[in-house]
Amino acid sequence: MQLFVDKNINQLLEERGYVTIPLLSTEETARLRGLYESLKTDKKDTNARLFVSSRDCDYDKSVEVSQLIKEMLLPHIEKIATHFTLYGGAFLAKPRHDTNEFALHQDFTLTEPAHRMYAIWIALQDTDEKNGAVFLLEKSHRVLQNFLSASYNNVRIERKDIHPDFIQTISLKAGQAIIFCDQLFHGSYSNKTNQDRVAATARITDKDAPFVYYHKQDDSTAAVYEIAPFDLIKYFEHFQKGNIPEHLTLKYTLPYKHTSLNGKLLNKRLREINGWQTEGLVDRLKRIFR
Repeated sequence: MQLFVDKNINQLLEERGYVTIPLLSTEETARLRGLYESLKTDKKDTNARLFVSSRDCDYDKSVEVSQLIKEMLLPHIEKIATHFTLYGGAFLAKPRHDTNEFALHQDFTLTEPAHRMYAIWIALQDTDEKNGAVFLLEKSHRVLQNFLSASYNNVRIERKDIHPDFIQTISLKAGQAIIFCDQLFHGSYSNKTNQDRVAATARITDKDAPFVYYHKQDDSTAAVYEIAPFDLIKYFEHFQKGNIPEHLTLKYTLPYKHTSLNGKLLNKRLREINGWQTEGLVDRLKRIFR
């Protein structure tokens, strides 16, 4: 089943792993920006490199914010998608004068392999390389099919370790969005400006897709649990410690061995996917010393 009405969107997501679209009006963007500003005093850690409302606000507030973002997005998503489930949102804010890049990574796997889940990342101001735009590796959703969760290592790879020709910078106008596969490697630049870089996020999948959590039972077995989306927020500290809340239902177990990855192997797989020859000495030196 094609999730999006526009066949071109489905094709780009399949081939590249991402697509950019206009989404919110100027007024809606300003409203969300104002909601974010009202949350600043709720931050638990004012020195955190990234403010995430679902993590840094208390549970009730994070649920309220999630519902408000979802309500604003829903009329727009109904125009571009069909037979879908939209999971509520959060704010991601990179503080002003932050010198840290967010390394390349993949998002948690929250549905089964027969289904696709996508992140929707909406810029609430013009976003570019100077203030923390997203950068990504086109086609990297094809590199490997790991399950990712608090139980399974979500590798972080620095941008400098990847051939520059593979890096795509996603500059967006306020109200524009990027939709991308959870398995697509992505990160964000540092914010060198004097204003927080703020984005609103949500997730979309097909209506029949279950919401699940993959837990490492042992080195060769994954346990798949049915989970309510908000339980992922409520019990996240349990998951981080390798614990499963008692009320969760075990759906099934399956044989699974997690595949390790580093910058060298990721470059190799990207060259194969893009039909490149083996990396030459000159390109290798450029990547190392740039």
